[in-house]
This record gives sequence, C-alpha cells and structure tokens, in this order.
Amino acid sequence: MSMPTSLKLCMIATFYAFIYLFLLSQIWKASNSTVVKTPSLSLEYTNTPLGEWLSKNLPAMSFLGVKLWQLPYELLHQ
Repeated sequence: MSMPTSLKLCMIATFYAFIYLFLLSQIWKASNSTVVKTPSLSLEYTNTPLGEWLSKNLPAMSFLGVKLWQLPYELLHQ
C-alpha cells in the first residue's frame, strides 16, 4: 500500500506526551503510539468534578483563548 500524496502530520507536544495525528482523505487518524497512551492521557487531562461544575455554571465566555471557567479552575485546582 503506497502512502497518499496529501498526507499531513500534526504533532502536539504536551507536558505529558507527544500526540501524533495524521490527516488522510479528510479524516484525522491517531498514531499507534498515541492510542497506547490514551488511558494515561485521559487521566492527565480529564477535568475534576470542580472543573465540570465550573464549566457548567460560569458563562461561556473566553479571553485570549482561555475560557472563563479555566481561570478559577487553575487557581483552585493546585
């Protein structure tokens, strides 16, 4: 099987891991190494009950790409 000519790669560097995504025919596919890390990435990046409550109860506004609920979450979640 040959590689498509329009293959695009997106690498997201997080504090915890690299996430590799490939765009194939308008569908993003995750690499095997990313899929293996899914359980640990889920634990690392899932909101706590506090984050869930804040995201549902504060207005859906953002400033400089940061949602309003994320500011108190980062201060209180420490």
